[in-house]
Amino acid sequence: MRIWDEVPEHLHSYFDLDAWWRDERYDYTIANAPDGGVFIFRAH
Repeated sequence: MRIWDEVPEHLHSYFDLDAWWRDERYDYTIANAPDGGVFIFRAH
């Protein structure tokens, strides 16, 4: 399940997912994990 799947469909038009992900990249660092997953580190 992805995060977008948890948002009710009637709210999709109010949410700019691309802009949200773009902004999140500035606050978090994402690194590949050895098992194929990812590690997420908060920048603060």
